[in-house]
Amino acid sequence: MTIASLPAIKVYIAFNPTASGNTLTTANTVPLTNSSYWTDCSAYLRDFSTKSGKQHYLDRVEATTLKATLNNRDGFFNGSPNTITARLPIAITATWSGTTYPTFYGIIDSVSEKVGDALNSDLDIEASDLLKYLSLKYLHRPSFWQTYAASPAAQSWYRCSNYAVATVTSARPTLPELPSPTTSSTRR
Repeated sequence: MTIASLPAIKVYIAFNPTASGNTLTTANTVPLTNSSYWTDCSAYLRDFSTKSGKQHYLDRVEATTLKATLNNRDGFFNGSPNTITARLPIAITATWSGTTYPTFYGIIDSVSEKVGDALNSDLDIEASDLLKYLSLKYLHRPSFWQTYAASPAAQSWYRCSNYAVATVTSARPTLPELPSPTTSSTRR
Protein backbone atom coordinates (compact mmCIF):
# COMPACT_ATOMS: atom_id res chain seq x y z
CA MET A 1 0.00 0.00 0.00
CA THR A 2 1.28 3.47 -0.87
CA ILE A 3 0.06 6.54 0.96
CA ALA A 4 0.21 10.05 -0.45
CA SER A 5 1.84 11.57 2.63
CA LEU A 6 3.46 10.46 5.86
CA PRO A 7 1.75 11.06 9.21
CA ALA A 8 2.90 14.00 11.32
CA ILE A 9 4.54 12.64 14.50
CA LYS A 10 4.36 14.66 17.73
CA VAL A 11 6.31 13.95 20.92
CA TYR A 12 5.20 15.46 24.23
CA ILE A 13 7.00 15.30 27.58
CA ALA A 14 5.62 16.50 30.92
CA PHE A 15 8.66 18.01 32.61
CA ASN A 16 6.68 18.75 35.79
CA PRO A 17 4.31 15.77 36.14
CA THR A 18 2.94 16.92 39.50
CA ALA A 19 1.85 20.36 38.26
CA SER A 20 -1.74 21.33 39.12
CA GLY A 21 -2.02 18.42 41.58
CA ASN A 22 -1.47 15.70 38.97
CA THR A 23 0.47 12.49 39.55
CA LEU A 24 2.19 9.99 37.26
CA THR A 25 -1.03 8.02 37.04
CA THR A 26 -3.22 11.04 36.20
CA ALA A 27 -0.89 12.70 33.68
CA ASN A 28 -2.63 10.88 30.85
CA THR A 29 -5.86 12.76 31.65
CA VAL A 30 -4.24 16.14 30.94
CA PRO A 31 -4.93 17.09 27.30
CA LEU A 32 -1.83 17.22 25.11
CA THR A 33 -2.96 20.69 24.01
CA ASN A 34 -2.26 21.99 27.55
CA SER A 35 1.10 23.66 26.87
CA SER A 36 1.62 24.59 30.53
CA TYR A 37 1.79 20.86 31.35
CA TRP A 38 3.06 19.15 28.17
CA THR A 39 6.09 20.37 26.21
CA ASP A 40 6.15 19.66 22.48
CA CYS A 41 9.57 18.08 21.77
CA SER A 42 8.75 16.99 18.21
CA ALA A 43 11.49 19.10 16.64
CA TYR A 44 14.11 17.06 18.55
CA LEU A 45 12.87 13.59 17.54
CA ARG A 46 15.33 11.62 15.39
CA ASP A 47 13.83 8.12 15.54
CA PHE A 48 11.46 5.99 17.62
CA SER A 49 10.09 2.46 17.78
CA THR A 50 7.53 0.70 19.94
CA LYS A 51 7.19 -2.97 20.86
CA SER A 52 4.26 -4.79 22.39
CA GLY A 53 4.25 -7.93 24.51
CA LYS A 54 1.69 -10.05 26.31
CA GLN A 55 1.51 -10.39 30.08
CA HIS A 56 -0.04 -13.75 30.94
CA TYR A 57 -1.23 -12.99 34.47
CA LEU A 58 -3.21 -9.86 33.64
CA ASP A 59 -5.72 -11.52 31.33
CA ARG A 60 -3.26 -11.49 28.43
CA VAL A 61 -3.33 -7.73 28.00
CA GLU A 62 -0.56 -6.16 25.97
CA ALA A 63 2.08 -3.85 27.39
CA THR A 64 4.19 -1.57 25.22
CA THR A 65 7.72 -0.19 25.42
CA LEU A 66 9.23 2.75 23.57
CA LYS A 67 12.74 3.44 22.35
CA ALA A 68 13.33 6.97 21.04
CA THR A 69 16.33 9.07 20.08
CA LEU A 70 16.19 12.84 20.56
CA ASN A 71 18.68 15.49 19.48
CA ASN A 72 20.37 16.95 22.57
CA ARG A 73 22.65 19.50 20.91
CA ASP A 74 21.64 22.44 23.10
CA GLY A 75 21.05 20.38 26.25
CA PHE A 76 17.56 21.80 26.74
CA PHE A 77 14.20 21.52 25.04
CA ASN A 78 12.32 24.45 23.56
CA GLY A 79 14.81 26.95 24.93
CA SER A 80 13.93 26.30 28.56
CA PRO A 81 15.96 24.47 31.22
CA ASN A 82 13.99 21.25 30.74
CA THR A 83 16.24 18.24 31.07
CA ILE A 84 14.90 14.78 30.34
CA THR A 85 15.13 12.39 33.28
CA ALA A 86 13.56 9.10 34.32
CA ARG A 87 9.98 9.06 35.64
CA LEU A 88 8.65 11.74 33.30
CA PRO A 89 5.48 11.08 31.30
CA ILE A 90 5.97 10.90 27.53
CA ALA A 91 3.33 10.73 24.80
CA ILE A 92 3.54 10.25 21.03
CA THR A 93 0.78 10.91 18.54
CA ALA A 94 0.52 10.53 14.77
CA THR A 95 -1.78 12.74 12.69
CA TRP A 96 -2.79 11.60 9.23
CA SER A 97 -5.64 12.80 7.00
CA GLY A 98 -6.88 15.12 9.74
CA THR A 99 -7.17 12.37 12.37
CA THR A 100 -4.82 12.21 15.38
CA TYR A 101 -4.03 8.71 16.63
CA PRO A 102 -2.54 8.00 20.08
CA THR A 103 0.64 6.04 19.39
CA PHE A 104 2.22 5.75 22.84
CA TYR A 105 1.77 6.99 26.40
CA GLY A 106 4.07 5.94 29.21
CA ILE A 107 6.72 6.80 31.76
CA ILE A 108 10.42 7.26 30.91
CA ASP A 109 12.47 4.40 32.41
CA SER A 110 15.98 5.41 31.40
CA VAL A 111 17.90 8.08 29.52
CA SER A 112 21.42 7.70 28.16
CA GLU A 113 23.49 10.22 26.25
CA LYS A 114 25.43 9.40 23.08
CA VAL A 115 28.11 11.99 22.36
CA GLY A 116 28.74 12.34 18.63
CA ASP A 117 31.42 15.03 18.64
CA ALA A 118 32.30 18.28 20.43
CA LEU A 119 28.96 19.87 19.42
CA ASN A 120 26.44 17.09 18.98
CA SER A 121 24.86 14.53 21.26
CA ASP A 122 21.72 12.42 21.24
CA LEU A 123 19.56 11.09 24.05
CA ASP A 124 18.37 7.49 23.91
CA ILE A 125 15.12 7.19 25.83
CA GLU A 126 13.44 3.99 26.96
CA ALA A 127 9.90 4.15 28.32
CA SER A 128 7.15 1.74 29.35
CA ASP A 129 3.42 2.15 29.51
CA LEU A 130 1.61 1.93 32.83
CA LEU A 131 0.84 -1.78 32.39
CA LYS A 132 4.46 -2.52 33.34
CA TYR A 133 3.94 -0.88 36.71
CA LEU A 134 0.65 -2.69 37.16
CA SER A 135 2.40 -5.98 36.39
CA LEU A 136 5.16 -5.32 38.90
CA LYS A 137 2.59 -4.46 41.56
CA TYR A 138 0.74 -7.68 40.78
CA LEU A 139 3.91 -9.78 40.97
CA HIS A 140 4.76 -8.15 44.31
CA ARG A 141 1.70 -9.67 46.01
CA PRO A 142 2.56 -12.64 48.28
CA SER A 143 -0.44 -14.60 46.97
CA PHE A 144 1.04 -14.46 43.45
CA TRP A 145 4.00 -16.63 44.44
CA GLN A 146 1.87 -19.10 46.38
CA THR A 147 -0.70 -19.46 43.60
CA TYR A 148 1.52 -19.41 40.53
CA ALA A 149 5.19 -19.87 41.35
CA ALA A 150 4.65 -22.76 43.79
CA SER A 151 1.88 -24.32 41.73
CA PRO A 152 2.57 -27.78 40.22
CA ALA A 153 0.18 -27.04 37.35
CA ALA A 154 2.07 -26.36 34.12
CA GLN A 155 -0.64 -24.02 32.84
CA SER A 156 -0.02 -21.66 35.76
CA TRP A 157 3.33 -20.66 34.35
CA TYR A 158 3.88 -18.24 31.52
CA ARG A 159 4.69 -20.01 28.28
CA CYS A 160 5.70 -18.48 24.98
CA SER A 161 3.17 -19.70 22.46
CA ASN A 162 3.79 -17.21 19.67
CA TYR A 163 6.75 -18.88 18.01
CA ALA A 164 8.04 -17.28 14.85
CA VAL A 165 7.73 -19.74 11.99
CA ALA A 166 10.19 -19.72 9.12
CA THR A 167 10.79 -22.03 6.18
CA VAL A 168 14.30 -22.27 4.79
CA THR A 169 14.09 -22.60 1.01
CA SER A 170 17.78 -22.36 0.18
CA ALA A 171 21.14 -21.88 1.84
CA ARG A 172 24.66 -21.05 0.84
CA PRO A 173 27.91 -21.03 2.78
CA THR A 174 28.89 -17.72 4.30
CA LEU A 175 32.64 -18.41 4.29
CA PRO A 176 34.62 -18.38 1.07
CA GLU A 177 36.01 -21.69 -0.05
CA LEU A 178 39.62 -22.25 0.91
CA PRO A 179 42.08 -23.17 -1.84
CA SER A 180 43.00 -26.82 -1.88
CA PRO A 181 46.49 -27.60 -0.59
CA THR A 182 49.13 -28.33 -3.21
CA THR A 183 50.78 -31.73 -3.16
CA SER A 184 54.06 -30.77 -4.69
CA SER A 185 56.86 -29.41 -2.58
CA THR A 186 60.39 -28.39 -3.26
CA ARG A 187 63.22 -30.10 -1.40
CA ARG A 188 66.84 -29.02 -1.13
